[in-house]
Amino acid sequence: MTRSTWIAAFSMIAAAVVFMTCAFAPGMRSISETLAQLNAKRSFILDAQKLRRVTEQTRCELENTLAYNAKQGTQILTQSDLPVLYGQISQITKSYDAATQKFEPRPPVAYESFHKITIGLGIAGSFSAIHHLVRDLEALPARIWIDEMQIRGPRENGKPVECDMTLVVFIDNPEKND
Repeated sequence: MTRSTWIAAFSMIAAAVVFMTCAFAPGMRSISETLAQLNAKRSFILDAQKLRRVTEQTRCELENTLAYNAKQGTQILTQSDLPVLYGQISQITKSYDAATQKFEPRPPVAYESFHKITIGLGIAGSFSAIHHLVRDLEALPARIWIDEMQIRGPRENGKPVECDMTLVVFIDNPEKND
């Protein structure tokens, strides 16, 4: 090889090295940075999709909770509804030929958003009548709990069964802060 060939070869190698360090390497760094940004954005999008599913699930749970609360809210009475409820209980008792031995509404117990009223109810009648009375009490639109129930059988045939119940009714607290 001649000297001019060596100079040409060396010049080409030097030009390649200069090109690699000045043009290609910074371009590769820029491409690497762009790929890193692209991967970060891809990861963000995947996380956002997961978050969207969780958000949708939470929205459905919230709608179900609001629907449940609305339904329960319709079953809470106001103070003015109590006489109607007492009349309904009396009507149910009379419809099954059960004698009301005791009907004792007790003072309300106040909670933050409602009041709890306990009613002592004593009835006498056939076992079938008491069964139907309990079924009809539970079917009333108002939320009524039967907290306690005692049934005493007759000592003699043909005598009525006696039943003592403690009913619990919830009424709206007019002083609550919504």
